[in-house]
Amino acid sequence: MIKAVIWDNDGVVNHSPGYYSDKLIENHNLDRAEVEKFFKDTFVPHCMSGKADLKEELHKLFPVWGVEGTVEDILLDWFTHEDCKDTEIILLITALREKGIKQYMGTNNEIYRTQYLRNEMGFNELFDAVFSAGELQVKKPDIGFYEAIDVALKKEGIKRNEVLYIDDCEKNIAAGEAFGFACHLFENRDKLLTRMRELGLK
Repeated sequence: MIKAVIWDNDGVVNHSPGYYSDKLIENHNLDRAEVEKFFKDTFVPHCMSGKADLKEELHKLFPVWGVEGTVEDILLDWFTHEDCKDTEIILLITALREKGIKQYMGTNNEIYRTQYLRNEMGFNELFDAVFSAGELQVKKPDIGFYEAIDVALKKEGIKRNEVLYIDDCEKNIAAGEAFGFACHLFENRDKLLTRMRELGLK
């Protein structure tokens, strides 16, 4: 019996119109290779996993890149640009929670966007808890990410085989399955609803 659902954010609950790096490059006439190097070498491996502070890293780079505006202004523009919640998925999460099924978010986001998700996008109220790579200091598909969530869920009396984990990344799903979660590779809402009916959630 499924007692909890863990939702990925980007690509499942939220559907961004595109990478903010493209907008940043266009708006500030930046060198694409330099920006992409930052995201590949610093943002994804270090900021996302909480091992480096995104604001501090951008404070170093903006004078070099010649970016006008404060880091805080750019981050706000970044997060609002990618704020595109799927209203039908939100309604589904709300309905499941009203049935007593715990709803959690498990996301590869650094600490500042995590704060935005909670406070500005309303995820503090939507979910029972938001677990992010930046705060856990480990990102999917590392097993440590799933272990950290499992520790929290055990305190709620929820076992691994009572969890449905939904993600749009095959590597993350493979890791979740190996860990012992029931998993669904998200492609669209209809296929998700079919999977949920199979598990007795709908």
